[in-house]
Amino acid sequence: MRLLLVLLLALSTLSGAEESSNVALAECTGDPASRQFLIDPAHPGARDDGTGSGVQPWKTLAAVSRRDLRAGDLIRLRGGIYRGRMRPKVDGLVIEGCPGEDVTVTGAFPMRTEWTQREDTWTAGTYRPFPGEAEDDRNLVVVNGSLLMPARDGALSSGSYRIQRDEHGSATLVLNAGQDVDVPSALVEAGIHDVLFGPANSTRCEDLPRDVPGHTLRNLTFVHAANPAQTGAVCLWGVGARAEGLRILETNSRGLENWGSEHVIRDVIASRNGHLGLGGGCVNCAFEDITADENNWRGHDPFWEAGGGKWVETSGTVFRRMTARNNEGPGIWLDGDSHDNLIEGAVAEGNVVSGIQIELGSDRNRVVDSRVAETRRDGWSASGVLVMAAGETVLEGNTVVDNQGSGVWVRVDSRRSTGGISLYGNRFVGNATRPGDHDYQVRIDLDVAPGGTPPPVHLNDNVLDETRPRHVAAMRQDRESRVERFETGQALIDRLAARKD
Repeated sequence: MRLLLVLLLALSTLSGAEESSNVALAECTGDPASRQFLIDPAHPGARDDGTGSGVQPWKTLAAVSRRDLRAGDLIRLRGGIYRGRMRPKVDGLVIEGCPGEDVTVTGAFPMRTEWTQREDTWTAGTYRPFPGEAEDDRNLVVVNGSLLMPARDGALSSGSYRIQRDEHGSATLVLNAGQDVDVPSALVEAGIHDVLFGPANSTRCEDLPRDVPGHTLRNLTFVHAANPAQTGAVCLWGVGARAEGLRILETNSRGLENWGSEHVIRDVIASRNGHLGLGGGCVNCAFEDITADENNWRGHDPFWEAGGGKWVETSGTVFRRMTARNNEGPGIWLDGDSHDNLIEGAVAEGNVVSGIQIELGSDRNRVVDSRVAETRRDGWSASGVLVMAAGETVLEGNTVVDNQGSGVWVRVDSRRSTGGISLYGNRFVGNATRPGDHDYQVRIDLDVAPGGTPPPVHLNDNVLDETRPRHVAAMRQDRESRVERFETGQALIDRLAARKD
């Protein structure tokens, strides 16, 4: 019967590593007396009911779920590939890969099945897909370490797969791994686990307690989670969580998900994920030296949630030196009552819809000394910086160039009145390379109540590209009468620049 996707390392327990470094680093050991423990599957004395010491280390990731652990305990992992997941029952653990060693946690397991070839494609003898389509599609296939893309329609191109059903509704897996790949002798893996680091129960990351000690994760790589949309492969929650030196790659949905306060997320790469690089909600947090490139290969709606990073209900948080390139959605996105945040030294290039987006009740946010370039169009937007239903935004010292749409667009939005905006010392050059009707170097739409006055707009010491006829515009739109008035050109710049209030 076509009932089982045959995988075949035990799924009831968490697997150990397939490989382990032979380098015995003195600093990578276990000392239970000082609450330091070691996981080393290759050690001859390794056992999960052992002491976790250097001479009797734990064997598998299941050891992270031990109930006798305490907050503050340090667990080190020797280098290798671990198939499984970590589900701690205790808050506040410190879990790190041994210094200088590569530790990879994967949610994918090898398939053991027969394969039938037909021209360039191979069909699995047995396969049980995850239910769900579109946003709910969790099927993930890897061949010799390379992630295959889900095929939509038509013939299977090289590097793609399809879940195919017969007239009885039975499903099988058909893939095209490329002409040079002999699939029966290749390592074909299917994603099984959704959350690779998260709570012991199945509570959604967003719903976890936000007043418990957060975990610390260091020097770890997480790949190939079969997570559904809006679910992170790695979940951090509580107060004071730390993530340093993480790589979260090629998961089915979101890479890193964070909720809580006072977290420090540093030196993290969240790239080539199916939905979103990273995101969640964070109060008084610090994100530093983050890379979120080439996310949303599943093609989720970029106006819904997709791209490099998206945060809601986030305040008092600093995003410093974040890089977001070539995402199929916005690069850096603050949404849903995110206020008093700072984006500093960011690079957002080649993203879709917007490079940086500030939206819906997200007030008093600042974007400083950042570069936003080459935003690509989807529908009505290809803006470098897009501000909607948000107020008191400050852009200062930024370089905004070569975007297909407006360099910056403050857009009228029926969900909430647009607040003021201040632009100081920015460079807006070469934008509107593929303009729609509304695209300028700088466009500011002012939503004004009947009889009211426009919110304050400040344009001081900016460099604007005057070689293009559409270099600046402002619009006043009266909410009830829907009367619109455009002002453009140098007279507008002079008038706005003269306002010092």
